[in-house]
Amino acid sequence: QTCPLPIFDPSQGEDGLGVRVIVNIMDGLMGFISRGELTKRLARSIEISPDLKTYRLVIRSDAVWTDGVPVDASQIQLGIERALKPETGSKLAGFLKWIVGAEAFAAGKEKHVSGIKAAGKKIEFHLLKPISFFDQVLALPITYPLRKDVLEANGGKWDPLRGKKVPTNGTYRIRSSVPDEEILLEAARPVPKGAPKSVLLRIVADESTASTLFDQGKLDVLTRIPAFDQKRYEKKGIVKSVPFQATFFLGF
Repeated sequence: QTCPLPIFDPSQGEDGLGVRVIVNIMDGLMGFISRGELTKRLARSIEISPDLKTYRLVIRSDAVWTDGVPVDASQIQLGIERALKPETGSKLAGFLKWIVGAEAFAAGKEKHVSGIKAAGKKIEFHLLKPISFFDQVLALPITYPLRKDVLEANGGKWDPLRGKKVPTNGTYRIRSSVPDEEILLEAARPVPKGAPKSVLLRIVADESTASTLFDQGKLDVLTRIPAFDQKRYEKKGIVKSVPFQATFFLGF
């Protein structure tokens, strides 16, 4: 596969290819399967109040980081609050403003988001108004768990590729990497039937170079097709479209 230099920080990642890697090396409470259907990831259960203003979730007892540390609700809260801080520069933080107290926290008026109640494996979200799709918001990387000890050891940064002993909690983990050239992912747990046990991501910034490598058989998957090659690949019948969750907007 090819990918440009991606951002692997869940609080900051928002480009399609970066997020595509993040969701494979990290898990949130919820997530999407390849068919585009929402499913539970870290969550063992989810309960939504009739008025759609309260979401209660319980984290799986077997949810752990690659270094063996259990995943708990306070880590989810830490990840969300980090995304809300203006200095983090999260472009998707607006999706979190529906949580009670989120704006006050972002403005520095409160030490924590009052609408998040985290204790052990249980976490509750209290919303300002009914949000029917908040369970989908909980699939976004900005709601993924983060750890205080890891952030402190890395000067407040979260970079599993270049950081110091940055663990992951998803299906895959980073086995090795060559700066600006390639990233090798390996399965961190049993993978679904038909899924690869390892994936080599080659970092190729130029799309034309990537298509040449694909034509030479040096790439199995080409995630971005140059406009010049689009029709040629379509005639060969090798272009495959798959569901991909994304957000678009027009600004005037």
